[in-house]
Amino acid sequence: QPCVRVCRSASFCVLYFFKMPKEKSSLSSCLRSYVREFGENIFSTDGQVILCKLCEVKVGHGKRYSITQHIKTEKHLKSVSLSQTKKQNVQSLLINTVLNKNPFCVDLCKALVSANIPLKKLNDTHFKSFLEKYTLKKIPDESTIRKNYLNDCYIETMNKIRNKVEGKKVWLSIDETTDIN
Repeated sequence: QPCVRVCRSASFCVLYFFKMPKEKSSLSSCLRSYVREFGENIFSTDGQVILCKLCEVKVGHGKRYSITQHIKTEKHLKSVSLSQTKKQNVQSLLINTVLNKNPFCVDLCKALVSANIPLKKLNDTHFKSFLEKYTLKKIPDESTIRKNYLNDCYIETMNKIRNKVEGKKVWLSIDETTDIN
């Protein structure tokens, strides 16, 4: 730290310490710090101005006061509540689709797998129209069944097998020949 030594006499000296002035930070670094402070999910910066992502407007001229004023505006408050509502709707939709599997699709998957009918047959237009006509249900695409229902059928079948053979002796016979078709 810089200091000044002032001596009034040989026995009396006073040291005065001075703080160096802070270097002014650049505008872009200042804006980035405001974005971090007020939330990177709400604000962004291009190094010149701060943008509110929710309201889609420029916010002030790099002053904290203008950001706090914008946060208090009715438009911003509505945008925040709308954003939270959208997030909740998306989360509840995802939860509902994961938890609430269509029982018809579950049964359709089990029936096709147990009858050894390939799932790709669901994409055949005649077979699909036949099923829709007589079941009065919308028949999903085979990829939907494969992605959302087949694994559950597999897990259920494996659990049934485990429960049946649990605590019992099991004998397996494996043929080493290969089938050539």
